[in-house]
Amino acid sequence: MRSTLWRLGSSLIIIFGLTSCATMGTIENAPLTDGETNTFQADFEKVKSAALVTLEAQKLNVENAVDVDGGHAIYFTKPVSGFSWGEVGRVFVQKGMNGNTTVYVKTARRSSTNITATSQSTFAKRIFGGIEENL
Repeated sequence: MRSTLWRLGSSLIIIFGLTSCATMGTIENAPLTDGETNTFQADFEKVKSAALVTLEAQKLNVENAVDVDGGHAIYFTKPVSGFSWGEVGRVFVQKGMNGNTTVYVKTARRSSTNITATSQSTFAKRIFGGIEENL
């Protein structure tokens, strides 16, 4: 009986663990315009630079930054801490018209059970605020 319960519990943990993890691939495969959005009345290059400075100032690890059709995508991670399994995210800086630049912030928790992880909304507010300060 004890062995059966142990196997059942172990199987559930493995299945749950495998089905609930976000990776950088989760973010890379999401549409670039997913997530929270904000438009800045500033030149694309200035906003792109301000976004990079903001991510570094917030101690987020920039994993990759690439030019994509229509803008620039910056992929980042937030490391594991005492209260969180970490998060993965992307800032997409989209070229606009008339001096406007739109920024999209998309994040995901590394584990769906990570209830203390930073929410996408909180990430977006902090990143948008940082960009504004750095313009």
